[in-house]
Amino acid sequence: NDPPSRRVIVSEKSKLVYCPLPKVTSSNWKYLIRKWEGFEDYADLEKAHSYTDSGLRYLADYAPDEIDAILASPHYFKFAFVRDPYRRAL
Repeated sequence: NDPPSRRVIVSEKSKLVYCPLPKVTSSNWKYLIRKWEGFEDYADLEKAHSYTDSGLRYLADYAPDEIDAILASPHYFKFAFVRDPYRRAL
């Protein structure tokens, strides 16, 4: 299994840290983040879902001290979406 940091997307340009979860609007957010980052082929969802070809930066791409700084920074908006959050919290 991949470490969780390999799934978390970081957009330095938009100051976002996004943790995509399967079947919870992750395609749309990868599309938007790739568009905001300026990729001409941002609509290519096959590429957007590829860890190696998407062009996106992942938390795992950073050094441990950079990860700490990004996660602690009030300048980055950190988010994830879940299905039926009330049911999952119980």
